[in-house]
Amino acid sequence: MKKITFLFAFMIVAFGYSQELPFTFTQDGNPTVHGIVGDVPEVIIANVTDPDDPTNDVLSITGNGSEWDNAQVFFENNLDLSDDNNNTITFRFRNTTDGGVRTHALKFEEGTTSNTELVFTTEDDQWKEISLDFPSGLGNYGKMVIFTDFGVGNAETGTYLIDDIAGPPHVTETPAFNLPVDFSDEFNDVMYAFEDAVATIIEDPDDATNNVLEIAGSGADWDHAQVVLENPIDLSDEANNTITFRVRSTTAGPEEVNEHLFKLEEASSGGPVQLPFTTTGTDWHDIELNFGSGLSSYSKLVIFVDSGIGSSSDVVGTYLFDDISGAVADSEEPEPELPDPADNTACSGISDEAGQGEFTTGYLYSFETTGTSVEITFQLLDDKAGLVAYLWQQTPFTEYPMDNLGDKTFSTTIDDLTIGEEVTYACKFAYAGGLSVTKYFTYEVGDDCTLSTSEFEAAAFKVFPNPTNADWNIESNTTITSITVFDILGNKVSTLKPNATEAKINTSALKSGVYFARVEGLNGTKSVKLIKK
Repeated sequence: MKKITFLFAFMIVAFGYSQELPFTFTQDGNPTVHGIVGDVPEVIIANVTDPDDPTNDVLSITGNGSEWDNAQVFFENNLDLSDDNNNTITFRFRNTTDGGVRTHALKFEEGTTSNTELVFTTEDDQWKEISLDFPSGLGNYGKMVIFTDFGVGNAETGTYLIDDIAGPPHVTETPAFNLPVDFSDEFNDVMYAFEDAVATIIEDPDDATNNVLEIAGSGADWDHAQVVLENPIDLSDEANNTITFRVRSTTAGPEEVNEHLFKLEEASSGGPVQLPFTTTGTDWHDIELNFGSGLSSYSKLVIFVDSGIGSSSDVVGTYLFDDISGAVADSEEPEPELPDPADNTACSGISDEAGQGEFTTGYLYSFETTGTSVEITFQLLDDKAGLVAYLWQQTPFTEYPMDNLGDKTFSTTIDDLTIGEEVTYACKFAYAGGLSVTKYFTYEVGDDCTLSTSEFEAAAFKVFPNPTNADWNIESNTTITSITVFDILGNKVSTLKPNATEAKINTSALKSGVYFARVEGLNGTKSVKLIKK
């Protein structure tokens, strides 16, 4: 299946309507597309009049002749498919092109359980009532995808109409899984199994007053359960990075040994980490996993009850887990100490203002001109999992995927601009369970945002090497009076008063990441972005 990209945006603000079912494509007497967009610009989304009823508005989707043409929407609140008695989606669908039977699909993604989809068909130019009953064992989902062309080789070019999408309610609260966890809270403490495995909170068979998590494997390789954590597990402190829990098998033979894996993913920096553990027979085991040094924090926890290719071909096991605890990042993020207002310029700064959604801590932004190109960088300070970012151009509206630089930092370079031209951009951060969009920033191409009436001469001020894994050197042809370095939260991490034309910023005490320095000299003040590898 092709990777879904977002070259046109999810435009809640532009349309002003809540992205929750039912979708009738008319709201308060006005037509609306409820924020549904094509996965590429060539897939055209429009609100049109029902050809059979001029008083009714419907959604029109025109494919571009590619496989897997689709339209999609992020819900304001996740759609709840967890109740097997109330997880049927109904809608009307029409193929306006005479072309026989066409194959389509409705899919839900960005959920608390794995993606789910159901296929349906339409015939020639007529409305068809569709009812899709989704299976049991599902969770809630933040994204809905309508495939007008579904299946390899299905590359029809057609226009389709859809109306009256209805289904189960949306959740108003999502589970908040955090360590330590004892599985006493059946709403917040649940983990989600994948494929044919099953994860359930049950009564401890050895203690009727206690609940435990039961993971029943399917006999497949890599049976597992996983969960996205509200507060990440922090393994950055080598003296406090041990995870402990209890586990037992309820199906193993007396001396049967089974191999398992405890894995942490979605790291704030670096890749995932994992450690193996084993169980023997059906006794409770107290497991202690001591992770190594040089680690970061992790937003996803995965427990493999079968670890290793082929390890489970003859084993269909059920396991109980309880009392998972370990190092956890502070659940209350410190309020950022914002730089002085003068440090927030059209070129760089820190903000928590949102054009859509909201920010808890905020984000850093920077615009930098080189020749006729502008490098635009945004860094999210909020703790979010599964993060991607897209640059929004205000006029004409366009969306660009941004390059991931690591540490929740994303960058895009816009070429062939004109010095003195004003451009206006925002950044959309999309993550597991939702998205947030920054406010729009207007920047004049060529502006270096010097903060005083005097300016450093471009050729007389330089920072090198940058990026670096050593120290930053700063040189000027006039005296540098002070240098103040801010971390990603806007906290001061270093202050120098060189009173010289050269200075060195020692980075030995700084972690890898993005920093901002305010350099003051006899010829003015300037902010510069610094990157520590």
